[in-house]
Amino acid sequence: MSEATKKANLTTLLSVAVPVHLISTPFRVEQGVAAAQVVKDKNHAPPERYCYNPNTDAPQDEGGGWLQSWMRVCKKTKETGGTVFMVFNQEKDGAYGDGEYKGCFDGQAQQGELELATLHGCPVEWVGYTRDRAAEARAREERERQRIANGGCVMGGEHNWQYHQGKDGTGRACFKCLDVHDLATGKPVWWCASADVRQLIIGGGCPATNGASHHRWMNSGPRSAGSGRCCEACGFTESDSGEIKLLPQLLGAFGPPKANPRVANH
Repeated sequence: MSEATKKANLTTLLSVAVPVHLISTPFRVEQGVAAAQVVKDKNHAPPERYCYNPNTDAPQDEGGGWLQSWMRVCKKTKETGGTVFMVFNQEKDGAYGDGEYKGCFDGQAQQGELELATLHGCPVEWVGYTRDRAAEARAREERERQRIANGGCVMGGEHNWQYHQGKDGTGRACFKCLDVHDLATGKPVWWCASADVRQLIIGGGCPATNGASHHRWMNSGPRSAGSGRCCEACGFTESDSGEIKLLPQLLGAFGPPKANPRVANH
């Protein structure tokens, strides 16, 4: 439904004298969204009666957005003798709700909507639903799998890449998940075997041993200003101050840095 149509429908609803019903519902919980739609289907029959579902009917670019329109319809519901339907989590394991309503709501604004309906003196009818937590977990896992398959970082969000142009090719490694990709093919050439291995490496373990032992430094003596050290096993390189200069496995996969003639081959 377009924004223009939503605005026109809201204007009509606010002008009628027949009963106007109103729904308080969560927006992102599938079972709550479905319950709200059932309520609307049963109670919306213009021009005899109207039912307002903020999930589908609220204009988003009006002043005050959906909440402002909900408040206006709530007042109209009282004026026309309609009912406010509270779509709630009957297991009471929701994230919102205080006092006797603790856990009743999966929508952050719903307790406020209940208080407003009560303040106006609207009749309130409770409509319960039960969440399928196992199905929700499977859906989250699938979304996460798709996000990673589409190039996202297993540590969350986007990769934070360090690029390396070596004598044997060009690649990149992620500061967050430590994955190493070949830029020529776009494919990964090394990654952590597990989350536990990743934590061991982040804690100072060497990728060449799956984090089981520490780096074998080529320069293991005291470091001075301007110096650094490199692990002979995985190629991890850091400055004398501990700043990461080259993430693990880049040297092994793509070779030492390629000379740049524009900076005198350094």
